[in-house]
Amino acid sequence: MGDVHGNRSWVRSRLQSIGERGDVRTVIQLGDWGLLWPGASSRRMTDEASTLCQRYDLDLLIIEGNHDNADALSQRWQDPRNRSADDRALPLHLADRVAVMPRGYRFAIAGRTFVCLGGATSLDRGHRTEGKDWWPAEAITDEQVALATEGGYADVLLSHETVDVPYAVPAVEEILANDPWGWPADALAASAGSRRQVTAAVEAVGPRAVFHGHMHCSGTRTVRLPGRDFDTTIHSLHRDGHASNLLLLDVEPLTPVTRGRAR
Repeated sequence: MGDVHGNRSWVRSRLQSIGERGDVRTVIQLGDWGLLWPGASSRRMTDEASTLCQRYDLDLLIIEGNHDNADALSQRWQDPRNRSADDRALPLHLADRVAVMPRGYRFAIAGRTFVCLGGATSLDRGHRTEGKDWWPAEAITDEQVALATEGGYADVLLSHETVDVPYAVPAVEEILANDPWGWPADALAASAGSRRQVTAAVEAVGPRAVFHGHMHCSGTRTVRLPGRDFDTTIHSLHRDGHASNLLLLDVEPLTPVTRGRAR
């Protein structure tokens, strides 16, 4: 599931549709959930998602985006009242069956290995207020890239930020080439640096599949990464309100079954 931006009705309808299929066990959301924003709406959405996940026996795993409250997440991860030092590198459970995945965290599903690298830079940060709807800790650090890559190969890399050209899917490549929103130079430079971080991680991990959101467009591109003797498929998922916000993945063969089938 791509970006949802705190859209409670969208999340509710998508989880209901996914649950009613009966053949899905894990939902991975690729950032910009709206995690821990000030006010009650974010909490309500997470609680509603938890209720639906319990009803349909789903686990919801969330990757950090740039429009998630990185400061509040860091405080939760570091809070000694709730988590020991050994727990701070583990997923943060916000509710039953709902967890946020740390940057660099690895896990397995059906024998397939996954590595998470959340975060991205906000191109619109010039229109936002630090600590209210923008948090500098959104940026992906060198340390986080090192943590994501130190384990070597993983079958799947999950990110919010996109990869850079020449690996970007055609729709992303077109956006990067044309800058349709006219963002300022400093924001574009920060965004380019963020893409380089994810691209470096992808090249180092050498996964068979990459899934990302962030760019509000959908598509795929199959590439050959340096030093690999197999192809890697890059998948970009659209934002809330678009059928291609969803992709159904058959994990064992690592084959996308379809996009947008959950209605």
